[in-house]
Amino acid sequence: MSQLLLETIKIQDGVIHLPEYHQQRMCKTMKDLWGTVPDFSVSELSIPVKARTGLWKCRVVYSPHIVDISFEPYTYKKIHSLQCVYVNDFSYAYKFANRTAFEQLLLQKNQADEILIIKNGFVTDTSYSNIVFFDGDSWYTPSSYLLPGTMREYLIETCQVYEKNIQVADISSFKKARLLNAFNDLQNGGEITCDNILQ
Repeated sequence: MSQLLLETIKIQDGVIHLPEYHQQRMCKTMKDLWGTVPDFSVSELSIPVKARTGLWKCRVVYSPHIVDISFEPYTYKKIHSLQCVYVNDFSYAYKFANRTAFEQLLLQKNQADEILIIKNGFVTDTSYSNIVFFDGDSWYTPSSYLLPGTMREYLIETCQVYEKNIQVADISSFKKARLLNAFNDLQNGGEITCDNILQ
């Protein structure tokens, strides 16, 4: 059986957020892994009545074909601190449904709320999001990311966030950080002071 992939999509009051970015990622994943194209359109997703009010998470599980589509209410995680976890050989270029590797790394978060994965000295992602740093003027995201998140891509393309090589030693030069995923942008999801990024 082919390995399962996952796409997590934000539904707000029945509106699908950034459907073109999710479609683009699914298309690239399927082309890279199987040489096929999706038999599924994110923009034509059938939203059940219950998910047309409030904030919902849609999980699309797929291989060369759609395996499962589910909806559940979404609540923002409260993340106030990060523990740096150091790896040299870690890859997550595609959004696999199997998250065993992240679960192993999360065992190292100690008293922090979440981990920040440092690969060969460079900042990458947390276990479930990309990250951006604010220097007082602009937001920057590591060019050494693990997974190209949809919100990350959108914010870069709209010039709200800029890519930059960020090493672990650079973290203290920033004022604060935010986590980015399908639900978290530059307004939602909460801020983390760099003092709370434990190295």
